[in-house]
Amino acid sequence: YVAAKVLSQPALLNAIRQGHAYLADGVAPFVVNFQAEVATGKRPSRWIAGDEIRLNARGKIRFIFSVEGTRTDITASLISNGQTIQDFPVKMDGERQVIEIECQRDSYFRLEVRDAAKAMIALTNPIYVKIDSGGKRTAVPKRAR
Repeated sequence: YVAAKVLSQPALLNAIRQGHAYLADGVAPFVVNFQAEVATGKRPSRWIAGDEIRLNARGKIRFIFSVEGTRTDITASLISNGQTIQDFPVKMDGERQVIEIECQRDSYFRLEVRDAAKAMIALTNPIYVKIDSGGKRTAVPKRAR
């Protein structure tokens, strides 16, 4: 699945180059939404799979995800740097689920969705977080550079 702004070949290829995609097994259709935002600030920016969040200092990142479909007994795992951060029972009605992480170093975060037998049924591309060691904390979407 590719998150393109419009349904055209150039838009699809651009979205793929930016990593705005996730993989699914295709057995039963479902939709995975995976986003991040900086957990402080009045008007948070949102990033999606393939984007890079740039912070000038360590800070909290809020991950928002939802899954819609017809499967049952599904679990989602937030993965960072090869480690499972947290597992969640998935609400298949598309209800948003949120987790906040204190990001201490450059990292990536992605979502894995597994069935009751622990077989992977979906995998998002990562959202990357880059931290500068000094200065004021800001967040700039990768695509805006």
